[in-house]
This record gives sequence, structure tokens and C-alpha cells, in this order.
Amino acid sequence: MTIKRSVFAIAGLVLIMLPTRGVAQTASEIVAAHYPDERLSVDDEDQKENCFVVLSSDVVGAPTKIAAVYTNGIEGVLRVLIGSGSSFAVDAESGATTFMIGHKCAITAIDLTGDGAPELYINFGRAQAWVYALSGSTLTNLTPLETYSGRDMTRLYGPALCDVRHDGTVQVCTAADDDVPAMVYRSTGTTLVPERFALTVLRFQADWVVDAKTASFSLLQDSVGPFTVRIVNGDRNGQHRVTSGSVRVNNVERITSSQLTDSVEFIEAEISGSLLASNEISVSLTGAAGSAIFVIVRDSTPR
Repeated sequence: MTIKRSVFAIAGLVLIMLPTRGVAQTASEIVAAHYPDERLSVDDEDQKENCFVVLSSDVVGAPTKIAAVYTNGIEGVLRVLIGSGSSFAVDAESGATTFMIGHKCAITAIDLTGDGAPELYINFGRAQAWVYALSGSTLTNLTPLETYSGRDMTRLYGPALCDVRHDGTVQVCTAADDDVPAMVYRSTGTTLVPERFALTVLRFQADWVVDAKTASFSLLQDSVGPFTVRIVNGDRNGQHRVTSGSVRVNNVERITSSQLTDSVEFIEAEISGSLLASNEISVSLTGAAGSAIFVIVRDSTPR
């Protein structure tokens, strides 16, 4: 192969200008250049939002594969980009019938199936989530779905990643919605299925402000007692536990600070008496930044 060269003589020096193969771009620049204008219309460029995770890089750390979510503040699209330097192309994307609603997206690559290969976990302002498996150039939607006007919508509302058994497997915990109970979803490898039901599944961090340590939950129409509250101290594998804390339901202390310590992984207690149609949980926690608990309230209705 013959390489054409340009030769310049400057003050007795000979400079040989070899051709470039394209200037490497940052991941942010690559993602921004592949906004799906044909699918997400905007009135103003400021409406364009994105989030991304780099899935692979070359030997010098430049990205070669990126999973990116784009939104116009109303609807979102997932794209997988592959390439090198300044040359990237769309390798796969979410289907046209997929209706990702929301803005303020976030995406992470995390193994939910336990096979060692990460899935793509996407959430929009913690309001709803989507889960995709990526194998080569094939995206598989693992999200539990419902159909509305011919569009596929997620059932993962108020989502949070959790490890309620502290066995290292990651589940998706969701909030209750109308008469649909809160759920803990696990992956089967082809989809997410609910493995347990609850009135609420809530996550609280020790370093959150006081107002963020209070939340409400409601009974479902078919809820019957007795009711129980279960505390899961820490996240994956029981790491990042709070050092102490207490939990109140409707201003009655159900879990005391002598019970909830960093040496305790799980606590379960029956809520004596009846619950109201609408109830409040408040927690008081101490611990390092990022330390957290999950609070799960269950009824006794068979489901």
C-alpha cells in the first residue's frame, strides 16, 4: 500500500505530514453526535438529554462500545454505539414500540442474571426503570411490560436495585402503584419476575436529609393483617450497613436503636394493631455516607 506524504521544508528542516486516522473523541462527544433526531423531536436543542455507560475501551482507554440513553424530556431511546477514534455507528437500539417515559435518565451496567455478563439498568429520575440484556449486537428487553395504545410500557415504578437476601444477587424493588403491590423482581435470564409482594419497599440512606427519611404507603383493597415490617441493613452482600437506627410506623417505634446496629443484617417484627388506609414510615439513621437500609412492609393477603 502506498502512503501519500506531504513534505515541507522549514528553515532547513524537512517535516513529513502523515495522514491521520481520525481524532479520538470523548465519550460525551460520541454520544451527543448520535442523538436520534428521527425518533425524538425537540423544539429547542436544550431539550436534548443523554446518559451513558462505557462498555469497553481500547488499550489507551478510548471508548469502543457505549450504551447511551437519549431523551427529549418526554420520551427516551436506548442506543448501543460501537467504533473507534472519530468513527462510531449505532449497533443496536430499543424498538419503536418501546415507550420510555421520563427525563433525568441514568444508566448502569450490572449483572442481574448471575451469569457474569452485565445487563443495562436504566432509570428516569427514579420514577421508572428498564432492563436490557446485550449479547453482541442484540438487545433483549427483560423489563416486565404492559401495553398501552400499542406501545410497550414498563411495570417497574419507583425502582431501586436491592439485594434483600444479601446473597450477592441483585433484584429490582418497586413501589406500590394503585392496587398493584410493591414487588421484588428477580431475573430469570429472559425476563424479570416478581418473587415477593409487599405493601411498600423503601430505601433510606443515613446521609439523607431528615425530610427524605419519611415516606408514606397505603393499604391495598384486599390487604389483611397481621402486618410485618422487615429491615434489610445494607446493600449488595450486606455491605454499607448503617451503624444504628430506629424505624417508626405512624409515629410508633417498631424497630429500636438497640435492635438496629451494624452487626444485624435482618430484623422482622409484627406491627401490632391495624394499619390505616394511608400510613407513614419515618427512620432515624446513623452511619457512613452511602450506608442504607431497606424497609419492607407486608400484609398477610395470599398473592
